[in-house]
Amino acid sequence: MILAALGAECQSVKRIGIRLVGALCVMSTLAVVENSGKSREDWRGATNALLTLAQPEDAVVFFPFYSQIMLDYYAQVAPQPGLASHVFAPQFYGGGEDDRDLLHALDTNPNQFRHVWVAVLGQEMNQSSPLLVDKLYAVFGPPYVRQFTGITLLKFGK
Repeated sequence: MILAALGAECQSVKRIGIRLVGALCVMSTLAVVENSGKSREDWRGATNALLTLAQPEDAVVFFPFYSQIMLDYYAQVAPQPGLASHVFAPQFYGGGEDDRDLLHALDTNPNQFRHVWVAVLGQEMNQSSPLLVDKLYAVFGPPYVRQFTGITLLKFGK
């Protein structure tokens, strides 16, 4: 910090400002180029599938839990009615039920849900809730899998 202050004192303010703006532009350009090749998740397609196929007697869970806000956003702009199923995801910045509550519900009564829908962003589900994964396979067997860009939608059911 002291060396930077001494260097700034020796340089004119105009030169330092020009160098800082140049450095900021170079770093911003690098970030844009790095992220331009990445595909975006298809939350619109996953939301459409959930809103169309999930029934009131189904459960829905999100991994990671905060990805529910994407469903909430696209559900507002979708023409069909909202999701009537039991959603196990804590409200963003608030309380609510999560995957542990779903695991407890399945332990208590494994037949209370006709289907359990799992929206997975990346590979988050297996890493964050292995007990729930084991329970879903034990109760429902292997899931029906629908792939969207960056998102896997699993439908567990009998």
